[in-house]
Amino acid sequence: MAAKKGKGVTRVSRFTRVLLICIAICLLVSLVLLRSLESWDAHASSSSTTAAAAAEGGISKPTPNAQPRRSVKSGKHAPGHGKMLRPAGTEAMDDDGTLVPIRDIPPSPYYAFDPRTMPRAFLRTLQNSSRRINKNWIRSKFNRYDTADISDCDVVTPECGLHKYLIRRNGGDPNARPYRKCCVEHKALLETTVWVVRELKSANITYFLSTGSALGVRRHAGSIIPWDTDVDISVYPDDEKKVERLFRNNGKHYFRRDRMGRPMFWVYHSRNGNPRTGPHVEIFYDPVYTRFPHLLLPLEDCVFYCEPVKCPNIKQFQEWFPSGWTVYSGGHYDSPEKCIIYENGMRRVTKRC
Repeated sequence: MAAKKGKGVTRVSRFTRVLLICIAICLLVSLVLLRSLESWDAHASSSSTTAAAAAEGGISKPTPNAQPRRSVKSGKHAPGHGKMLRPAGTEAMDDDGTLVPIRDIPPSPYYAFDPRTMPRAFLRTLQNSSRRINKNWIRSKFNRYDTADISDCDVVTPECGLHKYLIRRNGGDPNARPYRKCCVEHKALLETTVWVVRELKSANITYFLSTGSALGVRRHAGSIIPWDTDVDISVYPDDEKKVERLFRNNGKHYFRRDRMGRPMFWVYHSRNGNPRTGPHVEIFYDPVYTRFPHLLLPLEDCVFYCEPVKCPNIKQFQEWFPSGWTVYSGGHYDSPEKCIIYENGMRRVTKRC
């Protein structure tokens, strides 16, 4: 009997717990419904008041910042959505994101923002590059340029002036560091290139500026392309050993073969080759650059800043840059059978040269 009584007590206890849980759930549901009704009544009352005021012509205009919570959260209707916040008085700026409207950027023979020459997509690429430079200034050790004297930049390497206008100000000057980087690196490239060219001349080695560097001399008034980071020179394959003997252990600029085994040499501005991404001249002895003498020759005289240098014949450019002088996002010359080019910096195209 005791065992049965205990079992009955257990059943009652479980039943009681279940009953209490059900009651609690019902109370919770009732409370939610009550709150919902109160909210509905308040909304209805507000609607009635608004309707009455509208009928009397006394409704006030909504405040500019009164936005639906969901819309403001998504940013669709938030104040200033889709626009960069600008200082007072700059509302007339265009949407290119440059420091001043493109039409107000002083014309220069060393660069052009004209949309007919520089596609807007490539302008965005340059602007994003400047933002990355600012973001990675310390991590990429660009801060080594902080103390460099760039007072003569506009005279020595005027193409760097392009970097003054790429990004609109939003506190401070976001163009200062990209401009400084260009000034320091292009001056180093200029000095290294002139030294390399003079050494090649003294050794009686035939050379010529190639690909992007030759394009810079022709299109950018004898300078390096403003966004380029190296200089390209080509020699004949038969001169490979002579070039290596000439520059090996020169004591002024670090010299090495390509670590990937490609037919090229690297000549750094620094004496120790650091940093590895620092200013350098690339000397190619790949036969692909000299395979068509009827296009390459006769070499033409051109001027690299103030230094007389050799450039390929204009016919060679028509092979290297089938898209013409408006090629912007670079290009890569693979072989006489295939060129990978960028039509005006927009569309990747592979075609027979």
